[in-house]
Amino acid sequence: MRILFVFPDYNYITDIMTDEEYKGSYHLGLAMLSACAKKEGHKTKLLHILGEINVQELIKNIKDYNPDLICYTAYSNQFDKIEKIAPLVKEEFPKAITIFGGIHATIDSERVLKKEGIDVISIGESEEAFVELCNKIDKKQDYTKIDGLWIKKDGKIYRNPVRNLSDNLDELPYPDRDLFDFNNLVQAKIKKLNVITTRGCPFTCTYCSEPQFQELYKGKGKFVRMRSVDNVVNELKECVKKYPYMDHVELLDDTFGLNKTWLKDFSEKYSKEINLPLMANTRVDLVNFETAKYLKKANFVELCMGVESGNSELREKILKRVTPTEKIQEAFDACNKYGIKTRAYVMIGFPYETLSNILETIKLCAKIKATSVHLSIWQPYPNTELYNTAIKEGWITEDSAKFGTYFDENIIKQDSINQQAVLFSYRYFRIFMRLYQLFGNSKIIDKIFLNEKIHKSLITLLPLSNLLVFPLKTPYKFLYKNFPGITRIIKDNIVNNVRKGRKMIMQPLDIIKNRSMADFYY
Repeated sequence: MRILFVFPDYNYITDIMTDEEYKGSYHLGLAMLSACAKKEGHKTKLLHILGEINVQELIKNIKDYNPDLICYTAYSNQFDKIEKIAPLVKEEFPKAITIFGGIHATIDSERVLKKEGIDVISIGESEEAFVELCNKIDKKQDYTKIDGLWIKKDGKIYRNPVRNLSDNLDELPYPDRDLFDFNNLVQAKIKKLNVITTRGCPFTCTYCSEPQFQELYKGKGKFVRMRSVDNVVNELKECVKKYPYMDHVELLDDTFGLNKTWLKDFSEKYSKEINLPLMANTRVDLVNFETAKYLKKANFVELCMGVESGNSELREKILKRVTPTEKIQEAFDACNKYGIKTRAYVMIGFPYETLSNILETIKLCAKIKATSVHLSIWQPYPNTELYNTAIKEGWITEDSAKFGTYFDENIIKQDSINQQAVLFSYRYFRIFMRLYQLFGNSKIIDKIFLNEKIHKSLITLLPLSNLLVFPLKTPYKFLYKNFPGITRIIKDNIVNNVRKGRKMIMQPLDIIKNRSMADFYY
């Protein structure tokens, strides 16, 4: 049977990558489904849509492949692309069955099910349900009773329950990276290999969809599961052999390092058999001076950890991140001691947040000495706890809610903080953070930040402010806009050689590596 995956992919940041440079991103979920389908003898192909969708070209590509099953996926903020093309595709190919899967299908399933052109939606983890669907379609059997799938057929809707969770992740095949034009993906260009070691997160952050999955799978098996260390290391060994140009690994776990015994074993085996530089997302709760030692042995070069807010009451009561400020400081101190770079995830624009709360966040970020800060604006992603709060408070309605990226404007209108104050905080966050690093806690700086009367004027003066506080930033952005390749090469050489404490020695101009903008700013 022929299976076609359709993936609209606009998952890049324009500050560090141009449209022309972007050749697509790796999608683990599609790679896993393709591997499972191929294991059963089915054929798979990917239509990786990188620009504006040309419907005629899309229809032609589908017709050339003539699939039996058309599979869509998209992030919440890109689902509108599927909404537009699915009815047109269904009209052209009425006999092909269409399915939509991914996180958006699970967290907003009722609304997705109503969309035209989608016959099936996949709820939760999909490998087993997807394989069963493929096999039944191939054998022309009834497929309306497959657990894990909601199905529209002959005017009826079949809302089947989710499947039990698979406890042994080692039984799954390794992802099918051949589904993609892998050597041209952004991960290949920056020589980054993506692997996942766990499924499920035990925490209940109110801005995250993970609690919905926890509720969905109650009584359906162990929620947090880990692959064996040997299984992870063997996949990496295969990848290193197949893609020898890869020079670092990013672990895609929601929360890496949940089990200290597993981490210790991993650090031993990985350091002996792979030892490429590593980076991952984790929680500050899981990082201390002991675990940082294991991370260092495993050759971790960067850890990304959520700080989110500098106000402890907001963190604990609104975000449900019960983490003392002292523990946040300890995690960053431990990484700094062992020479592991850190990236602090921070969000602003939360429900009930005030401008003073954001100032607390800025001061905390200045104090913990993170290598870089990943700043974003909270978005009401569907059916998360904070989304429901925003609906209840009347700040948004289900019809007005739009699902942007975490870099889009704040869309809720609440009494505690206005939208211009959020915009000002987003634009000036790093500037004030740098000022506090340079001058310490200053009441004069506090008053400037909290004076909303001057926010509009300061936003107008942002280029000048950036030039004064980050003198390299403004010329860099100008050069990058006009000469992106050469500019990145120069930046890479400056960063590398300054860090190594050597005089700048220019490397060959064909070495291009995409690093965080924050590496250049601070």
